[in-house]
Amino acid sequence: AMRDFNHVMRARAAGAKLIVISPLYDATAAKADWWIPIEPATDGALALAMTHVLIEQGLYDADYAVKHTVAPFLVRADNGQFLRAKDLGEAATADAYVVWDEASGAPVPMPARTDALPGVRPALRAAVTVGGIACRTAFDLLAERAAQFTPARASEVCKLPEAAIRQLALEYARARPSTIKIGIGATRTFHGDLNARAILALAALTGDVGRSGGGASGW
Repeated sequence: AMRDFNHVMRARAAGAKLIVISPLYDATAAKADWWIPIEPATDGALALAMTHVLIEQGLYDADYAVKHTVAPFLVRADNGQFLRAKDLGEAATADAYVVWDEASGAPVPMPARTDALPGVRPALRAAVTVGGIACRTAFDLLAERAAQFTPARASEVCKLPEAAIRQLALEYARARPSTIKIGIGATRTFHGDLNARAILALAALTGDVGRSGGGASGW
């Protein structure tokens, strides 16, 4: 909307870099510092490739991911669901998610609305068996999924140069803060919600959610 784009242009005038990812060179793209002509409906592949670069280069905010996302939560290999305290027979915190504590080398329930527990270091990467249940962290699963979309593969899917995908990922990760506005085109496709989820994961990995001038959202 014009009322929203006014703020974008004011930010650009103040020094922000505007990158437009769109199949069409329209009035918005004409105002951009960099127009990226992506193949329609392939935004998820691009976002996953960027995620892969962030993880590969260690450009994600590990502390933020541990405290404010589901990244350290253990996921059951048998049904793909988060491991809960009740799965381990702990009634007091039955619905709490479970993390693997690097300090004690043991599983620890994380009560709701808790971003940290004294003396507990939730592992971002872990493949463990807890109570006879094989588990991995959500971060591990995201990294595995993103690894399937290297910049080379995303280049084929999105019809973009591999170098441009890597450059975009690095610029996004190194600019603080960074914000993403998701246009309706990215989600008005079959499984468009997955495009949005992949994009939102980027903002979570860089710790931009909740930071003034950062995040990822619709218009």
